[in-house]
Parts: sequence; C-alpha cells; structure tokens
Amino acid sequence: MVRSYRLFDDPEFPSAYRAMTVTGDGRVMANLSLFAGSDLEAIAAAKVLAYDQAVELWDDLCFIDRFEAGLQRPEFEG
Repeated sequence: MVRSYRLFDDPEFPSAYRAMTVTGDGRVMANLSLFAGSDLEAIAAAKVLAYDQAVELWDDLCFIDRFEAGLQRPEFEG
C-alpha cells in the first residue's frame, strides 16, 4: 500500500517535488509531496527523510537523486 501525504504544507511553494520512500527491493512504501522553493531545499528535506529508509527525490517526472538509509540526521540549533 502506498501512502501519499504532504510535508511542509505552505501554499507559497507549489508542490512539484516528491520524495518516495522505497524498500531494498525497490517497492515504494510512501509518496510524499515536498513543498520546497528549490532543488537544494528539496534535497535537504529528502536527506532528513533518509535517516532510516531509502528515499528517491523527484521533481514531477524528473529523477533528482536517491538517498540511501542511514544518513546522519542533521542537528538543529534553537
């Protein structure tokens, strides 16, 4: 079953970026809309999601990158 829901729900950013969490054998487990103003913002969000699962990042039909599980979760100050 593929789940689809929105992250960073902000009407200022139209949703074209998609992060798909995938299993080791390539099955899509979740399909997430990412609201980002640029490729760099979308990549940063996808890397956070890749902490415990592989993530593929797409801009509409254009594949951007794949991030394997186990990336170090970024530390936030504040």
